[in-house]
Amino acid sequence: MENVEFRPLFARQPVHMLLLDVGCFSGDESGHLICECLQEHFAIACSLNNPSRMTYFALYGIGQCLEEIFPLAPVKGNYPILSTAIDNLKDCQGTSSGTSKHAENADILLGLKAAVEQFKKYAQAFFQSQGQWLQLEVTIITTRSNPSLIKELEQEATKANADNFKKIQLVVIGSEYMDTLATCDNIQESQASSSSNGTLSNNLPSLVEVHTIENDKYSLENLLKNWLIDSGTDKEHLHILLPDEVTLLCDSHERMLCPSSLPFFDCFSVHPDSTCSYNKPVSNVSSKKTNTVPVHRLRVTKLIPASDICESILHGMPMIVKATTCWKIEWDDLEHNQQNFIAFCHQLREMVISLYYITMFGTCCFRQRSLYRIQWLC
Repeated sequence: MENVEFRPLFARQPVHMLLLDVGCFSGDESGHLICECLQEHFAIACSLNNPSRMTYFALYGIGQCLEEIFPLAPVKGNYPILSTAIDNLKDCQGTSSGTSKHAENADILLGLKAAVEQFKKYAQAFFQSQGQWLQLEVTIITTRSNPSLIKELEQEATKANADNFKKIQLVVIGSEYMDTLATCDNIQESQASSSSNGTLSNNLPSLVEVHTIENDKYSLENLLKNWLIDSGTDKEHLHILLPDEVTLLCDSHERMLCPSSLPFFDCFSVHPDSTCSYNKPVSNVSSKKTNTVPVHRLRVTKLIPASDICESILHGMPMIVKATTCWKIEWDDLEHNQQNFIAFCHQLREMVISLYYITMFGTCCFRQRSLYRIQWLC
């Protein structure tokens, strides 16, 4: 009998640094909307039960001068200080004096440089005390963007020489910029597709990701919710065993937060004694520093028309499943797995069918017929 495989849970959550271009939000409600979303997000993130989904966070305001609103510090248990810092952020809005595109870009690049320098000092001290390196994810929220800014961000990230740089998210709010950015994206995609023909390109993937979102609360909340997703890529989360010995390697994350991870859950449950029935992460006894959960193996046994499934027989928290991005898997195998996953999702949608499978930990340690709420993301 095979041994049960385990994967770490929230063991590689990156350090998040938010650079807010407060000079762009003068005279409108966008700045106040961002502050409101940040307040609500950290009210939850600071209070979630272990393991921590957000480790460290820093907040900068880019205006007439660069201002450190909240220095790099742990998120858990720090909501009062974070809330005060976000309130102070409202007073910084509309203080930008730059008029040219070059001056605007210089402000953002200065903020990125300051964030990276602070992270390097903190990461070095953390490595000396904990023996592991942290990853950095920088998010820049603005309403202005141009192709030169994206290039300069790439150059600044290269100059920073941060080996543990995960990515830079340039988030542009407002539909008036979507056409310009879509053009930039199309150029990048065409270059990527041309380089993928024949031999693989030796160029490293871009660190800068450009996202355009609408100026509404729903879009901002979705952006912040991504910070709570497990970012670990050391091991795939799920194996879906199909006929003809085809196995899909997948990653998964929650569609919504489990109520048992929220504070004071026991106080508000109708039957407090029944809280033990909730599925909680299974810890590996040999692991002392990180929580681990089993890698689930699901063997598909039947295809059922979606119209024949009754909502009352579905159970568990809804999950989102996508093709794995595990870095330990060979690139060709990752690409082949993703193609199979996309084809599999297309077939399910085209035939409007659902899966009926049995859950297996390892090979036959535990077996249960299950129907879960799963959203396929391809």
